[in-house]
Amino acid sequence: MTGKTVMEKLLPILREKLPGCEVREAFAGRAARKPDAPAVVLELLEEIRRPDEAVPEIKLGAVLYTPPEVEAADLFSALCAALAEIGAPVRSAAREKLRYDSGLGYFVAECVVRMGEKSASESGRETVTVSGERLTAKSVKVTQTQERREYGEIGEAYPHTVHCTETYTIRLTDLSGTGPFRFGELVELEYGGMRYTDCAVREMGAGSVVLTAGHAERSGEAEDGGI
Repeated sequence: MTGKTVMEKLLPILREKLPGCEVREAFAGRAARKPDAPAVVLELLEEIRRPDEAVPEIKLGAVLYTPPEVEAADLFSALCAALAEIGAPVRSAAREKLRYDSGLGYFVAECVVRMGEKSASESGRETVTVSGERLTAKSVKVTQTQERREYGEIGEAYPHTVHCTETYTIRLTDLSGTGPFRFGELVELEYGGMRYTDCAVREMGAGSVVLTAGHAERSGEAEDGGI
């Protein structure tokens, strides 16, 4: 759903919900005029498209003009209901505090509606990157174990060599896709600012995967601060 589609669907439905109000798009150049009735003025403020997202990020502005006898909250509720009716992917809708414009003789409230796909964190899911492929999971659990081996000669009080091996077990549940997971093939996984290399599949099925990795390091994003 594009910003243009949102506007085309939203305007007629909002006019039906608010028969006593003027519902229109903002004039080009933000030209203004005194409203003759309570009004909802809509404007597409921003639309961002990313190649990896099916739904663009849309920022819709709405200015509510209300005389003292009309509640701005009622207009805002109608706007939110109309957005829900057209199936707009609303992430947030905010209305600022009312201010009185003495020149117009109306109360004015500016609103901002943000639309687009919810991020993994907003959906309560975790994001992982597996060999360059981004996936989400309901939960990610990383367990670190360490095996210590000592080597020495018979009769010596202390070992001459101590070898420690670290192993990471990564359990992914309810994955958003199948991913590049294959038994016998190694993958690289990034999660939580860490990169786990040479990950081998130990268990797989029903949307869940268990991997083991013998090495972990801070990912480039974590080292560079995300810049």
